[in-house]
Amino acid sequence: MVNLRRRLAVCLGLSTVLIAARCSVGGDASKESSRIKFSTAVGAGFRLDQKVAVQDLAEWTKLPHPFGSARQGEIAAWLRRRIDTLGLKVVDEPFVATVPNPALSGGSGPVATTLQRSGTNLYATPPNLAAAPCAIVLATHIDTKDVLGLNYLGANDSGSSSVLLLQLLAYLHRPHNAKQRSCAVIGAFFDGEEAVLANWNDGELLAPAKVIDHTYGSRYAAQRLQPCDTKTSTASTLMCLTKELGGVKLRALILLDMVGSPGLRLSRDQNSSPELVDLLQQQAVAIGQPDRLSASAVAIEDDHLPFRQRGVPAVDLIDFEHLSIWHQAGDDASSIDMGSLQVAGQLAAGLVTAL
Repeated sequence: MVNLRRRLAVCLGLSTVLIAARCSVGGDASKESSRIKFSTAVGAGFRLDQKVAVQDLAEWTKLPHPFGSARQGEIAAWLRRRIDTLGLKVVDEPFVATVPNPALSGGSGPVATTLQRSGTNLYATPPNLAAAPCAIVLATHIDTKDVLGLNYLGANDSGSSSVLLLQLLAYLHRPHNAKQRSCAVIGAFFDGEEAVLANWNDGELLAPAKVIDHTYGSRYAAQRLQPCDTKTSTASTLMCLTKELGGVKLRALILLDMVGSPGLRLSRDQNSSPELVDLLQQQAVAIGQPDRLSASAVAIEDDHLPFRQRGVPAVDLIDFEHLSIWHQAGDDASSIDMGSLQVAGQLAAGLVTAL
């Protein structure tokens, strides 16, 4: 069984970076209240197209597609076509990562301690992105865990969040919804989130090379951010996206992961920005789903963490309580609860609009 410590970590104690948004503490109370009401209405208006979700999950779960595999290349090509149907532009971000060699655990004689694997992050961007004053990134990961001896399909762990993100992008870019926001919305599909070795921390604890063996794509993306004000670089300096993504200010990153389990219950993540967790709770209460966010706190390592370490406000919408089929047999399309995707989509859409 895969070690359940895969994502759990000691809280890093990252300092809170306050968002320069209309809902920030200290602003006009009536304006803040109006903004929450409006964002809640936008969130509540999201309706999952279950037929499309089933079709997308069927493509997703045809075969496993771990980082660096031939099937992962096919998934990326399929995603490009799907994003094109939304009227959005696809921006590729190829990268090469140094990964620990899994063959070392087989005892088959002298082998290299590390390997090079190629991956690609995909971004779905709206027209005239460079003219936007800021951007919010809605993100997911697209690789499936390579589980020894198992044909692991990852319907929940990468599939649920990816098919939901496609529908959220379509909804949030409807003219009526888009014109209400000051920030553009970018979809990010990160490659290489899963560990190559069996467990999340094996690369640092057990591999001879002592490398971080996870979040390859998101770490690459976060490293490419640049301070918007190049004259000063402090913890509170706003970060800007690459020129390929318009060079605009990155206001926040909202990560979706494992949101398809029946009885969705999002973890209260201590490694997420506290102000975004609070805003998420407000959205849950406002749509009549107050118990969708866990009462107990836990620190989670995921694709949002590299961005927090660069000073970007970020939050992880992840259900890390329902783990019976996590990296196990049974994580196929039949395990996905469409009602959970609907609620996660409403919360994410409301959160984006509130920023």
